[in-house]
Amino acid sequence: MKLITLHMVKILCVTALFMGMSQTCTAQGKLVRLATIEYPPFTGQNLKNGGALAELAVAAFKLSGYSVEITYLPWMRGLEMTKFGDYDGLMDMWYRPEREKFFIFSESTEANQIVLFKRKDNPANFSTYEDLKRYSIGIVRGYANPPEFDAMIEQLNVEAVEGEITNIKKLLGGRVDLVLMDLKVGWYMINTVFPEQADLLISLPKVLKNDPIYIGFSRAVPDIQTKVDAFNQGIKTLRESGEYKSILERHNL
Repeated sequence: MKLITLHMVKILCVTALFMGMSQTCTAQGKLVRLATIEYPPFTGQNLKNGGALAELAVAAFKLSGYSVEITYLPWMRGLEMTKFGDYDGLMDMWYRPEREKFFIFSESTEANQIVLFKRKDNPANFSTYEDLKRYSIGIVRGYANPPEFDAMIEQLNVEAVEGEITNIKKLLGGRVDLVLMDLKVGWYMINTVFPEQADLLISLPKVLKNDPIYIGFSRAVPDIQTKVDAFNQGIKTLRESGEYKSILERHNL
């Protein structure tokens, strides 16, 4: 099973039925159009109901009468298209002050633990960012890296690619020393796409950043605040009712 198709746009159309969600888009009623990436176990077109965050978004918007359409895109394409209003919001986004010019950030949902992965037979290790100067590091193009990492990125030997799968391939092939990834996403992709080689890799224990996950709503969309408010209120209601926790548990998060 291929988890990431960077050159094909695939759409998951979801009517806002909380249980047993249909994948048929409706032309009637209120619609929210969201872009996202393949980011399992949080979002993914091959995951049940599109993953935990997709199911949370559908459930939250349903409470205000919205249906949700989710389109899977490469990160940079989704970021640019949402920035200019082609989509109402971009899922799986981390907050950075410079993004506020183009996006209104929702209530946060879950958080990513950003760590470094390496091959077990590679002695690479670090205690400070200065230590990272001696290694080649794989990152994903357009991702917001930990601020301390980005502050010295010109001094680091980084190689940017389109997605995590490519970075894992490079790590397994010894073409980079380290790869920057979310802990759960990294292990999900390693165990799903490269199960026979999973024992070759390890995640370093130091967490570079705990990054809460948001939907970034486009300031270019007219009256976007109405949809922001609907999502935020929906998430609050789901938390109060216990359904938020139940959705996460169904996805083993």
